[in-house]
Amino acid sequence: MERAFQLVATVVVVLPLMVPIGILYFLEPGKAVSLGVVIVFAIAAAFTMLMLIPGVRFDTIFLGTAAYMAVQVTFLANFQSACK
Repeated sequence: MERAFQLVATVVVVLPLMVPIGILYFLEPGKAVSLGVVIVFAIAAAFTMLMLIPGVRFDTIFLGTAAYMAVQVTFLANFQSACK
């Protein structure tokens, strides 16, 4: 039972990390909407880590969110420059 919970928790934590890439890639929204998508899903990812990972520390969530945001911003910069 614990293994099943770990699997479900992993999927739920990873989804907010992966979904915005699909949204940004396939829908090609403007800059303001792209920024909103990245911010909303970063908050969602941090919240799911906080709720589903027992004993997670604040600094772990902060570092994970900062790394995720860095990847998202790089993706946006490269994607938007390629679309021009």
